[in-house]
Amino acid sequence: MRVIAAAIVALGLLATARTASAYPQFQLSTGAQTCRQCHFSPAGGGLINDYGRDEAGTTLAQWESDGGFLHGAWTPPERIPIGGDLRAVAGFRRSDDAGTENLVFPMQMELYLRPNVETSSGTISLYINAGARPDRSGTVAPASREHFLMYEPSGASWYVRAGRFFPIYGIRTQDHTSNLRRDLDMYIYDEPYGAAWGNYGDSSELHLSAFVRSPDVLGTGQHSGVAAYWEKQADDDASAFAAQTRLSFAEDDRQAWVGGIYKRWLEGPGVMLLGEVDVGYQRFAHAPDADDRQQLAAYLGATWFARQGLLVGAVLQGYDEDLRVEQTSHESAELNVQWFPIAHVEAHVLTRVETAGFETGSPIYLMIAQLHYYL
Repeated sequence: MRVIAAAIVALGLLATARTASAYPQFQLSTGAQTCRQCHFSPAGGGLINDYGRDEAGTTLAQWESDGGFLHGAWTPPERIPIGGDLRAVAGFRRSDDAGTENLVFPMQMELYLRPNVETSSGTISLYINAGARPDRSGTVAPASREHFLMYEPSGASWYVRAGRFFPIYGIRTQDHTSNLRRDLDMYIYDEPYGAAWGNYGDSSELHLSAFVRSPDVLGTGQHSGVAAYWEKQADDDASAFAAQTRLSFAEDDRQAWVGGIYKRWLEGPGVMLLGEVDVGYQRFAHAPDADDRQQLAAYLGATWFARQGLLVGAVLQGYDEDLRVEQTSHESAELNVQWFPIAHVEAHVLTRVETAGFETGSPIYLMIAQLHYYL
């Protein structure tokens, strides 16, 4: 019966889906140096491994509980780890132009599989994300926004993978509506196809990626290119800093981004700091008379671990598509409360005020309450 119940739940996940990534505030603060300590994907997010499940039931949850698949009711085969995410959202969005819009919808319903085999030289795995998405006509159909083949040699610290995934770049926040994702080609369904190589040192990591746009992309991610990300931990792994760059092109434009990241865990007050600044340059390929653009994206977040299982966070962020032209920016301030009562369950309330060009006279207000359950 447990196997049947697991199969029913897994099939139920094959419905509408939206993206969700890792929780970057758990790096350093929980003792994890990299995303892959808890996740199978080098970028974090999605399917979590045995260590991540154990941490979810002990270190992260308010009350100790079983983080195993279906609360330990059934253990999937070691060679086919299984997982899934279910998220539902209720709230509202209000602006002077559009009035008040009520929001009630299933935000994410996805299933993860990772069949893998051990060879004499290393592990070969196939990572599959399965859900559904609307096509250009609005019809919902089965889809996989992330799937890749990965090889990890035995006794080595590097990996190589190819398939569909976001190149490692930025803080990689779980909020797909953040400026870092929405305006830097990492929005909903924007995952490109590509290949990547990465290496983990004792206190550092390096990731190199090459990518081409997905032919069925619905969002703004229309670019192909290359990206590089290097991160170094310091202060006995209480802080980390990173440098990154991305060069990309599309039919109409060319873009270059370079940026830096700083992460700091303040153990005394129990506060995790996350900051990122990216400077961009955009040139239009088929419009010689159009001015080039100088762009800026910035993010500053602080999360207070109020008690085990309860996080309170604040974020300031913004994006300016052309620094030389007035009224081309949008910026926001937000507050978050996240509660993890037991393993598998998260309640999240987000409130945000967003402005355009720093005009505070007609802001946009957003409030959403989210319930998240993972298998």
